[in-house]
This record gives sequence, C-alpha cells and structure tokens, in this order.
Amino acid sequence: VTAGSSTASCGNNNGSITATATGGTAPLQYSINGTTFQAGNVFSGVGAGTYTVSVKDANGCIGTTTVTVSNSGAATVTAVNTSATCNSVNGSITVNATGGTAPLQYSIDGINFKLNNVFTGLNAGNYTVVVKDANGCLSNTITNVGLINSVLANAGTDLSVCAGTTTQLSAGSDATTIIWQPETWLSDAKILNPYATPPVTSTYTIIAQTGTCIQKDSVTIYVNPLPVAKAGADTTICFGTNVQLHASGGVAYSWLPATYLSNSFIANPIVQHPQSSLSYMVVVVDSNGCKSAKPDSINIVVTPKLTVFAGRDTSIAINQPLQLNATDINNIGFVNYSWSPVYGLDNPLIQNPVAILDKDQVYTVLATTANGCTASDNLVVKVYMGPDIFVPTAFTPNKDGLNDIFKPIPTGIKEFKFFTVFNRFGQIVYNTTNQQNGWDGIFNGMKQAPGTYVWQVKGIAYDGKVIYKKGTVVLIR
Repeated sequence: VTAGSSTASCGNNNGSITATATGGTAPLQYSINGTTFQAGNVFSGVGAGTYTVSVKDANGCIGTTTVTVSNSGAATVTAVNTSATCNSVNGSITVNATGGTAPLQYSIDGINFKLNNVFTGLNAGNYTVVVKDANGCLSNTITNVGLINSVLANAGTDLSVCAGTTTQLSAGSDATTIIWQPETWLSDAKILNPYATPPVTSTYTIIAQTGTCIQKDSVTIYVNPLPVAKAGADTTICFGTNVQLHASGGVAYSWLPATYLSNSFIANPIVQHPQSSLSYMVVVVDSNGCKSAKPDSINIVVTPKLTVFAGRDTSIAINQPLQLNATDINNIGFVNYSWSPVYGLDNPLIQNPVAILDKDQVYTVLATTANGCTASDNLVVKVYMGPDIFVPTAFTPNKDGLNDIFKPIPTGIKEFKFFTVFNRFGQIVYNTTNQQNGWDGIFNGMKQAPGTYVWQVKGIAYDGKVIYKKGTVVLIR
C-alpha cells in the first residue's frame, strides 16, 4: 500500500489523500485512521496531520501505510509605521509578512491588494493590514499611524480678579487657529490674548489647531466680589468734644475729607474737636485687594457752642447772702446745673443758689443740656470785712494791664450811688453810678497829669446802712 497527499491550505480541512494498492483479491476497500472502509481510494476534506491508510481485499486481508498532509498556513503579519505630521498627509505603513504561499499581496482596506508592502500618504489613525497569499489565505493585524502633535497650547496661569475688572488672558501658542470656549465675556474668542470681563468665576479653554493637530488647555479666572463699605450710623456730638468713627467692610480704609481726623487711613479714626457739622466718606479695600464700588458716608452733627455765664466777679461782706444766677446766654435750654465747690451754697444743684461766705471763693457752674452737652463758667467772690467800699490809694494808667483803672471795690453794697473824682482845682474829671466802671486817667480825651486827686463814693449796704467815703488817690505815670 502506498499513499499520496495534497496540502491543506490556510489551516483549513481542504487537503486530500490518495491510496494506491497492488496485489490482493479484488475488490479492494480503503480507510484512513480507522474510519469505515470505502470503495474509493481518495479521501478529501482532510486537515493537516499524519494519517494511517488501510487497504482491505475481498479475503479480509489488510495492508497499511502512513501518509502526512502538510499545512500551507497563512502568513504572519507585522507592521512598522511612520507617524504623520500636523500639516501633511505623510504617515506610512511598511507591512512585514512571514510564511504563507508566495506571491503575497497587501492591503490596508481589505479590498484593494497590491504586491508592494509599503503604504504612504496616510493620515493618522488605525488601519487593518491584510496579507493574502497565493492560496488566497488571509491574515491581518491592526496598526496605528501616529500623529506628531507639536502644537503648543498654554492658557496661562489662573487669575484672581475683582468683580468688574477687565483682564487680558496671557496664553501662549504657535497654532495657526485659536478658539476660546466659552466665548462669553471675551473681547474676541478667536485671538490668542483676548480681554475677559467675567462677572463670576469662569474657566476658559483654548483650542489651538494647526492642520490636523489640536491641543487644549484651560485657565480659571476667579472673580472676587467687591467689598461693601460701611461708615457707621450718623452721630450727634457736643461742640468741642471728640467722637470715634467705626467703619467696617475691609482691611484698608480711606476717609475723606481728612479734616479733624486723627488718621484718615484707619477704620476707627477720632474726629477731634470739630467746629461744625460735616460728612465723611469712606472707601474700603478687602484682603483680595478689591476696592468698594462706592463709598459710604456718615454725618457728624455738631451742636452749637454752648455758653453759660456764672455772673460777674464780685465782692461781698462776711456772711452777706449772695444770690448766684447762671445765665443761659444763647437760650439753648439747659436742664441741669451744678455748682462747685458746694461750700457756702444752700443748694448746688439749681440755677440760682444763695451763697453765704466767710472767705474768698471761686465757684464753677456746669450746665447740661438734655442730650448731655455741657458748658461751664467761673465766678470769683472776694469776701471782705464790711459792708464797706474800698478805694485804692494809687494807680498807674499806662496800659500795661496792671492797675490801669482806678475804681472802688464795694463790699456788701446793694445799691451803688456814685463814684466821683476831682482834680486839684475841684473840677470833676470822672463820675459814674456803675460800680463796675472806673477812671482810666483821661479827661476830655487827654491824659491827666500825675499827681493827687480827690474822690468820693456813696452806696447803700445790704442791711440799709449808708456808706459815704472820700479821700485822695495818686496818679502815677
């Protein structure tokens, strides 16, 4: 028994075995690998492998042999690629195949085959490379043609800005086409460095493209809200007093005007002794460096200057009752009075107490309005033995502010009648009925000569006693 075979191609069961026998008693029957004997000596649809071929004659005698069916498998495929660049369709694939039955043909679309194993002028992307041998066996592999993406896209550093601020994006790119997304609040979304004015925090993406190459990058603009300046509530203060301002809303402050302020660049300056009512405006800057959109203002209302009059300085006799009376000069409407010290006073908490003194005393009256504003004045009370009218013995009317006026000092006098001065010729050079007035050494507009002058004075004491005195005084120049 002998046997021949045809190759099983592409790894399929398409080989064949043909058995040949000599001798034996006809008819002959054939079998491979123990299969049922058949009359035909050809076995088709056989896969690659080694087979035992048996031949049986009419007497049941069996002869055997072995035969091998070879495999003409499909080619093994690999590919080497060259990447495409941005501006050109210049990628390539070189197909390398081993095995298979020559000649081999090549395709990158599965339809069009060629004998040349190099494909050029390709775009970047995935390709299925197919190799077909002479037996029509197909093998394939998937390969990728890369892209050399050299495009630069740098959107810049994230920014922090104040609301309402316009800022320029500082991107960098060598691309031929630029698009920013989103386009909202951009001056021009198709230039490299547009101006942006977002009202809220926003992220912008730059899309940079040259040919088929695209690069993206993003930048975020953080928008900080503007601080709100608060100057505080309007305030009314007393004339001559201070008030401290209390602004809020920032970390840095600026007040206008700076008039009367201890420091116009702090939150809480002191308004020092303002002479009239005025308004201040404050602008604040927060920790992000954002400035308030508008200033806030505060009105400082200064009450008019208050004046209380304690009375003219006076003199009294020991234990003579003295009626004090504080006068509201501008009719402001004082509601409380307080005299100090309380020595000698019948009631120090009224406007017009009575004083009985046995020594000199200086009284201070403090008058207070309903809103707490105050005014004060002093009164000097000289206490003498009396009642009496004391008259100096000399005076020097040289306008040096010392002893320039010659006048009597009534003590315990309730009614002042007159005070008269005569020259040596008996001529009246000065006369008054007001105890507060005195002679300045001038008569008829002319300075009187130094020398001795005669005076006389008369008054009614608080107890009704008439006090009349006369004497001489020396005028010294």
